[in-house]
Amino acid sequence: MKKSIFILACVFTGLLGSCSSENVKSSKNYIVSFKVAGVEGEIKNDQKLVYIWTEASNYEVLINGSPEITVSPGASYSTSGDDWTVEGFKYIVTAENGDINSYSVQIDITVPKKYSFEVWSLPSGTSKYDIPSGSNSRWTSGNEGISWALPILKRDSKNPENYPTRKTTGGYSGNAVLMETVVGDMSLQKPLFSGNLILGNFNFDLGKNELDMTEIGRPYPSKPKKITGYYKYKEGPGTFMNNDTIPHGPNDSCSMIVTFYRSDLPGGGDTTLTVKNRDNDNSSLIIAETRKQNCSKTTGDGFHSFELKLEYSEEPDFQNHRYKLGMSFASSKDGDNFSGKIGSKLIVDEIEIIDF
Repeated sequence: MKKSIFILACVFTGLLGSCSSENVKSSKNYIVSFKVAGVEGEIKNDQKLVYIWTEASNYEVLINGSPEITVSPGASYSTSGDDWTVEGFKYIVTAENGDINSYSVQIDITVPKKYSFEVWSLPSGTSKYDIPSGSNSRWTSGNEGISWALPILKRDSKNPENYPTRKTTGGYSGNAVLMETVVGDMSLQKPLFSGNLILGNFNFDLGKNELDMTEIGRPYPSKPKKITGYYKYKEGPGTFMNNDTIPHGPNDSCSMIVTFYRSDLPGGGDTTLTVKNRDNDNSSLIIAETRKQNCSKTTGDGFHSFELKLEYSEEPDFQNHRYKLGMSFASSKDGDNFSGKIGSKLIVDEIEIIDF
């Protein structure tokens, strides 16, 4: 989720078509929006997936609906069959230059309460970073943005070890999520990239900055009391690196933030908060939030438990409103400002949501 990819955007216009001329056909071939029966699907471009969550009571209406789909400018789409709800169905998006993306559809009617991060996959395309998948599909990271930055930084985008967020087999129980603060690009005043894990979506768009692209929250139909799990954190060696006028340091720290907010809008629409909305405290939609106060180096070599209790400013009204639960974890708490220590590592595992 780093701004270096925007500063040099036209370096890879052949891939994105964002600086195209009349003689260059666009290679953009993405589903931009997907809506059916009043429910907006989430576009996970790194997995070539349209992810839809709906309440069980709305499931029959949804699967009998006709999707409204928008694709990239200049692109067109076709389908692999007549029924978009059957297993194996694909939406095939073709760019002006003939490049093809194929999207599958996943519909969920239940909300997982526990995430063990055992199942991972690789994205479609040329990038090769690890993605939590299966029941962990509700999670994402800023790796998609990093995948565009790595070639500019002359690093191999096909090597999972070059990404700040990745799978580790050294979890509390089996596989887990490893976040590491890695070297950025000093010439662009982005000295480091922090690893992160987000219950939400990273909506990659060259027209936005990384805080606007990081969308926090998934639909959650009950009142969460606390989030528990296990973590291990080690601060990176060397000096703390600052990248803005706000003083940070001299020590690095990990970050754990949980947010619960109202997502419905007047007229029946829906919204998802971004990191920018949340961190600037601009949203009156937030009704509960908590942050881990002490996220410094853990003692010993083992894992430590954490418990994040939500504090409510008002009671949720599920009869009249919809709500989303968002979480974010990061290896450097000031990583959004490209500040921290290179080599800081955070591992999280067995995250569980406990309701009232």
